[in-house]
Amino acid sequence: MKDSLKNLLGKYPYFFKKDEDTNFYKSQYVTNQRFKDVYQTLFDLVESLRLNKRCLVWKVQNAPYVYTINFVANFPNLKNVTLYKNDVEIYSESFTYEEAEDSFEYSYEGNTLNDGYIGTTPVIPNTPFKIVVETWDEYIISKGFPENDSIRGNVYDHDESLDEIGALNNIPRKEYLIVAPELYPSTEPPYNNRASEDDFNYIKRMLEYNRRIHTDYPVLLELWKLYGINATLTNREEGLLKFFDLEKHPNFKNPDAPGDGWFSGTLNSDGTITPWTPEPWEHQDKFCDYSQYGGLYFFITCSTNIPTRKQIVDLVFSLINGAGKNVEDNNYMFDIYIDDVIVKRNYTDWTYQIYPSQLSEYDETNVRVDCKDSLGKIIGSATIHLRIRGCSDADLYVDVTNGSDSYDGKTAETAFKTIQKACNTVLGENDLIAVLEGDYTISTPINVIKSCTIICCGDVVLENTTDNRFFKINIGNQLSIQDMDLLYDETTNTVEDGTFANNNQTNEIYVIGGSLGLPPYVPPPADFPDLIKNLTYSDHVISYDQVVIDDYSDLNDVIYDLKYENGDITYKVFELSGDELTPEEWETLQTAVTGLVYEEHKIKYNVVGVIQND
Repeated sequence: MKDSLKNLLGKYPYFFKKDEDTNFYKSQYVTNQRFKDVYQTLFDLVESLRLNKRCLVWKVQNAPYVYTINFVANFPNLKNVTLYKNDVEIYSESFTYEEAEDSFEYSYEGNTLNDGYIGTTPVIPNTPFKIVVETWDEYIISKGFPENDSIRGNVYDHDESLDEIGALNNIPRKEYLIVAPELYPSTEPPYNNRASEDDFNYIKRMLEYNRRIHTDYPVLLELWKLYGINATLTNREEGLLKFFDLEKHPNFKNPDAPGDGWFSGTLNSDGTITPWTPEPWEHQDKFCDYSQYGGLYFFITCSTNIPTRKQIVDLVFSLINGAGKNVEDNNYMFDIYIDDVIVKRNYTDWTYQIYPSQLSEYDETNVRVDCKDSLGKIIGSATIHLRIRGCSDADLYVDVTNGSDSYDGKTAETAFKTIQKACNTVLGENDLIAVLEGDYTISTPINVIKSCTIICCGDVVLENTTDNRFFKINIGNQLSIQDMDLLYDETTNTVEDGTFANNNQTNEIYVIGGSLGLPPYVPPPADFPDLIKNLTYSDHVISYDQVVIDDYSDLNDVIYDLKYENGDITYKVFELSGDELTPEEWETLQTAVTGLVYEEHKIKYNVVGVIQND
């Protein structure tokens, strides 16, 4: 009892009941205001040491005009929370002392079109919001949004204590460029027109950094911290930061050493050997298991570990010695496993192709390669993980029914309305555009500024109401299309899997039709699109032009009846029977091609056009 009373007296006068009608509450502002100011200052100081702030206001916006302001307050013994918009109260909630409430959350849904702006309505709201929190412990906390980009001495300032905490981790608050409204969907976060990072996003970034610091590679952590890139070392971690300096750590023959007698260390002047102690950047686990090979290390690189549904993946095998040099000769063989099932044994080429039929469209596919010496001893093993990219994880989305070109296009729910908008938004190398089911209409060809891949999710029809030109591709770029119906002049061509590259000096390429069939040359046969369809289904890439042959003798050795079946390419060679074409030979040439080459995993050929037979 004595100790309890002493404890209560130690908290004087804060153990008294604090309802507004009590004598304590009425007298405090007269006799104890100075003490209260000191107490509030101490509270503010303690709060400044927290990374995870307990009172925050932030905006979420994913479309023009429409926004959400989120308010959060987490303090013991909440008494009253009041929310303001442009200094006008929009919500208030009070709690009794007995409730001991310690958490408050509220979301305000707004639309600038309804906010009463005079003149042009802003896409992003510039109206100030504020939360004022009072607790039964006599603390008052205020926080405003949007936050000032420079200190102005009011509740809309950044929390400077966060910048002090960030300095300890070398994480400065981000500074942004002010962009034009059409780029608002691409800002960080979306629809941000401030010049500096707000407290909420700054806190999230620092908390995430401290979460990752114990598990991520330092290089990846710095990439993420500086640029916001969620990079990974998938399929490459064995090949990075794992070489050692042969001059500092030479290998010595030591008869007393276990195993094969090789020993890694430094030879001292007195003839003794100091064992190798790895530096932090050097590989420390099992790197020298094969020291008789000079520290050889085996790993794989691949053209992509997230292919689209019909894309071939190229693998390249590498043996790297301790000096970082590539070793490649015929003394090594490879056993290749796909999901633990061997597909090649004692394979000797240093490259290998994984075809779409070998990959799962639903699960991750694991490819393991064991590298063996000429005696069959495994000297290294590496694994890569391949996952097919499809409609659920594209970079950009298009939905003619529910989309809008004012959206950001990054999800199916915020898809663009037109394919042209998606092509204009392509940023990365060969971004993946998912076109959702529907009928799309164009009157001019879609301009492909940068290389990209278009996959169609469901039945997609692209109709040109003017002619048979659907895409034009900038010089040096390529467009890959999967499963799209192209409709023109009441004729439909189905592109199941085609890549069209513009390697010419002209500024556009016509994918369907184009210069084919112009007089005086014989047009391609009516079933030519079906030929393209059959070939492209082979997972190879087709490109074609027209070549004119005006001398019948030049038709000898032209290839015709070109097919791709069961993994094999078959064809026939044309031989002219006389000085002129017979009707049968004329019919045969309707499926003839010339200039057939296979480059960079692409089949290329020219369509034969001959002068009309009188």
